[in-house]
Amino acid sequence: MRTLLYDLRLAERRDVLQDILENALPTTGQDVVLIFVTVNGTQRGQLFEESYANKIYSQTINGKVRNAIQITTAAAVCVMLDLIRDEHSIMAEGGLILQEDISLDDFLGNRFGKCYRKKDD
Repeated sequence: MRTLLYDLRLAERRDVLQDILENALPTTGQDVVLIFVTVNGTQRGQLFEESYANKIYSQTINGKVRNAIQITTAAAVCVMLDLIRDEHSIMAEGGLILQEDISLDDFLGNRFGKCYRKKDD
């Protein structure tokens, strides 16, 4: 990508870069995003470990098939925009608000964040 963007200066010619990438690279609707997180810490004075694992597949959204990487990338951004629009309580603090400042329950409870929920939840 560095060669394309900077050496060939396609960062300045995004239409050409888009044309090259769309016509030279195959797309797939069969991708899978794997999420695996393990945290360690103390809970009620005892060492505790908890893990979260999930697979996200392509889906049809508003009549159009979206692959898993499109869904997960867009969903994370859209959750934050939704929370800002709805004036989520953390937004009242002002300043820089990091995605990790949002509680997991608020994130997963959002209409866009639901794509990250496990299917059995």
